[in-house]
Amino acid sequence: MIVSEAVAQLDPALWQFSSVAARRGWFKRLPNGVVGTRVVQDACIFLNRPGFVTGAGCALHFASLDRGERPMDGKPNICWQFPLRRADHVNEAGVDVITIGAWQASDWKADGGERSWFCTTAPEAFIAADPVWRTLADELKEITGPEVYELLVVALTA
Repeated sequence: MIVSEAVAQLDPALWQFSSVAARRGWFKRLPNGVVGTRVVQDACIFLNRPGFVTGAGCALHFASLDRGERPMDGKPNICWQFPLRRADHVNEAGVDVITIGAWQASDWKADGGERSWFCTTAPEAFIAADPVWRTLADELKEITGPEVYELLVVALTA
C-alpha cells in the first residue's frame, strides 16, 4: 500500500492531527526536493502525542494494527525501516555490500535535509526484550531479502 492510500483510510479518531492535514495536507516538498511528511509542533504530522486517545505513537502504525495489517505496509519506507538503516556500497573487490545499522537523527542532517519529522530518538525505540533479528524480522526480510535473513538467523543462532 502506498502512503497516500494509507492516509485516505486513516480514521481521524486514530490521528491527532487529521484536521491539520485536512487544511494543509500531510506532506510537503523539502528544500532538497524530497517529499517529506508535514511537521506539526516540531514533529511528524502522524506522530500522536502523549495524552491523545491512542497514546503516543504513529497514527499510521495504529491504523495498520487496527486493520489487522503489518504497520510497515502503510508507512513511508524510512518510517517502517526505523530504527534500521540500510547502507549500500561496493567494496574494493567490486562486491555489493549491504550494511544494516541503527538510524540516528545526525545521519540525516549530514545530507543537508530537514529531518525534524524524525519521530523519536528515545532509547525505548532501540530496546526490546527479544533480539532485533526477531522483533524486526519482517523489516529485515524486506530490506535484505528472505534468503539473506535466513543466513543471518543461522549465524546468530549457531
